[in-house]
Amino acid sequence: MGYILLLILLVAVVAVLLMAFMGGKKRPVGRAKPGDDVTPKQPAANEATPHASDLASNRVADQAQQRTPPA
Repeated sequence: MGYILLLILLVAVVAVLLMAFMGGKKRPVGRAKPGDDVTPKQPAANEATPHASDLASNRVADQAQQRTPPA
């Protein structure tokens, strides 16, 4: 009889813990916590910015210009 009561108590404790951890306040998607660093750490693209890079060759810049959609 004691084992059954212990099992029921254990199930109740697990249920309460699950509700406590999963029922927390959720932030909307795409929102950062205040104080978080949201600056990009890597460039957004691996290719040269068309005709704005001194390091890219003319061929690479022309190829990038052809793939860049109009603004």
